[in-house]
Amino acid sequence: IMEDYAQSIVETIKSHSDAGLVLLPNTRRGKLFAARLGHRLAAVVSNDAQSLSTQNDALVAKHMVYGGLAFGDETLTTPYCV
Repeated sequence: IMEDYAQSIVETIKSHSDAGLVLLPNTRRGKLFAARLGHRLAAVVSNDAQSLSTQNDALVAKHMVYGGLAFGDETLTTPYCV
């Protein structure tokens, strides 16, 4: 059902800006939709982020790693990020 309107949302996003961040709920449906948007926008997709910050003009997502024993940072470098 989401795949029916994914392209419409991509076109809307691209018509407003050449770069941006799309936030979606951390649900199965949200993750599926994130993958579809990421592919169509040629965007990096970062699931299960605990927090977002900026470092050196780049967006950084913080994730739990090693089964929750530590945190790792992921730098998101594409113009669109999901």
